[in-house]
Amino acid sequence: MKRIIAIALTICMMLAIFAGCSSGSGNNATAPAGSTAASAQNAAADNAETIVIRVNSAIKSSTVEETANGLGILQFVDKVRERTDGKYEIKLFMDSQLGGSSEQVVGGLQSGAFEMCTLALGSFGEYTNAFMPMNFPYMFSSEEVIHKVVDGEVGQRMRDDCIADTGIRPLAFTELGFRHMTNSKRVIKSPADVKGLKIRTMNDPYQISAMESLGAAVTPTAYSELFTALQQGVVDGQENPCQNIWTEKFYEVQDYMTLTKHTYTLQMLGIAESYFQSLPVDVQEILLEEGRNCEIRNREELEAIDNAQLEELRKVMEVTELTQEEFDAFREAASTSWGPAKEAMGEEYFNLLMSEVEKYEKE
Repeated sequence: MKRIIAIALTICMMLAIFAGCSSGSGNNATAPAGSTAASAQNAAADNAETIVIRVNSAIKSSTVEETANGLGILQFVDKVRERTDGKYEIKLFMDSQLGGSSEQVVGGLQSGAFEMCTLALGSFGEYTNAFMPMNFPYMFSSEEVIHKVVDGEVGQRMRDDCIADTGIRPLAFTELGFRHMTNSKRVIKSPADVKGLKIRTMNDPYQISAMESLGAAVTPTAYSELFTALQQGVVDGQENPCQNIWTEKFYEVQDYMTLTKHTYTLQMLGIAESYFQSLPVDVQEILLEEGRNCEIRNREELEAIDNAQLEELRKVMEVTELTQEEFDAFREAASTSWGPAKEAMGEEYFNLLMSEVEKYEKE
């Protein structure tokens, strides 16, 4: 009997050893979220395995090569893979596959559900005041002024505050261009024409305030649900850059477009700060450098693409260009929303923004 028991114990010990070896050497284990996942991935990197960095993005897979920010992101993906010799792979989950609302995107990064995202700055309004400089309607007269502000002290302040408030590091600020209004009810040529229209805007209190100052009945809706909301009449209209109006085919459910140019849309290519800090220093440097190159490529492509898309929209919508007098009426009405945004931003930050804008306007 003792012999039998000894043999049985020996067999059990051997099975346990084999089981331990099997679980430790496999390549299909799923790392837990957050810093543990980062540690597991970096350990795998030491063994020359490919590390996949997941990016949740609202960019449409069907039109990614037709947009300036899409081309910039694709370049980023290729360059990171090339410069890390394939050790790190940026995997794009387009069409908001991993999350559509700002809550899902920010929460996904903070929880470790994915490592990176692309998201319009206006969608961060519930989480940080970092991007307040972009919340003032009719603040910027041109793309050139915006570029200098973003590349200067204000841009660095936006990056630093975003990390501190949300735990998300901006790697790049890509651009979609000036925002314009569309609707299914009537031609808009004055703030009076906006009054009473149910308009969707991003869920940012200060951008909502700007639309309300024009007389709109603002109805925040997740971007991923906007087409359906327009189609079903939940909202009468929306405001977005030409790129989004074209690629999302809003023209199929909207008849009128007015070139209001009320704000300028920047989108952030961001990475969870905890994950970023877990990466080797050389990989961090590559991500930062290629983030900057992504910005440059985006800017180089935007004007031509934006103009081409506007010409296509003219064929399928009634597009209204404002006279200078009409434009000034919109700017005057919208400027009444500056007060709350200025107060939330703080006098020091606001004065910094205004001094930079005035300086670059003169240049």
